[in-house]
Amino acid sequence: MTLPKREYSTGLDVLDRFIGGGLKAGVLTALRAPAGSQSERLLAEIMAEHRTVFVSTTRPEWEVRDWIERTVPVRRNLTVHAPAVDSLLAEPLDVLDSIPRESLLVIDPINALEDGSRERYLSFLNTIKERLRETTSVGIVHCLESEHPPSNRELTLKRADQVWELEVLARSREIKTRLLITKARRGLVFDRPIPLVLSDTVRIDHSRNI
Repeated sequence: MTLPKREYSTGLDVLDRFIGGGLKAGVLTALRAPAGSQSERLLAEIMAEHRTVFVSTTRPEWEVRDWIERTVPVRRNLTVHAPAVDSLLAEPLDVLDSIPRESLLVIDPINALEDGSRERYLSFLNTIKERLRETTSVGIVHCLESEHPPSNRELTLKRADQVWELEVLARSREIKTRLLITKARRGLVFDRPIPLVLSDTVRIDHSRNI
């Protein structure tokens, strides 16, 4: 099956240029980040640009909508699901069938789904990728880092077409955030860290040499 030709903006023009025009349709991206970081702010920035299906594994629907509305102006339709983890793994199409054409799928976080049966989780990932292809959409799974990663984290990174890693260095007078694109099966590979400022807005830090 030929992959569709469609690009999705990240909301950051400079980042779009770094990755070859934006996120490619049909591609699944894994965003790795410390649990205490502002990675959700980056997700929200991308979501503001596109019709989005948001699947929450930790927060109820009302809380997700409240967070989005307070963070970014939602310019496209937003659908929120907060299913039980076992139900999502057992019947993924109950949620994934709701993905409209040319949209963004976000799963936040993916951690709870990564524990348990490897075969069932692999089937879940394969179903996601099939739906992204069928709908000319793009997906992001939010992978929170911890001292003891979920048992199937390596499977997530293997099946992902792109892996983004958010690095945070906290000092007494500043917090430095860098985005590393460590894997790019489709799109360009940018071989240097991209400095970000994650505050009320998200922007590239042009004060640093990139």
